[in-house]
Amino acid sequence: MVSPISDNKLIKICNRKRILFIPGIVTPNEIYSGWKRNIKIFKLFPCSIFNPTIINKYKSIFIQQNIIISHR
Repeated sequence: MVSPISDNKLIKICNRKRILFIPGIVTPNEIYSGWKRNIKIFKLFPCSIFNPTIINKYKSIFIQQNIIISHR
C-alpha cells in the first residue's frame, strides 16, 4: 500500500496483515519514525521540492532503508 502520509493505525494494520506499506516522507524524522515501526521502503514525495544533493544525502544517511522517488 502506498500512501502520501504515515498513519500509525494504518501501519499497525499493514504490519499485522503482512502488507507492504510505503509512506510518503519529507523529513529525516519521518524516515526514522517509520523505521522504528518496521517500514522498509519510503517514498520521497514530492521529489520536485528536493534537489539531487539532498536526495543523495538522505540515501547516504539512511543506508538500511530503501528510499524511492515519486512525483505522484
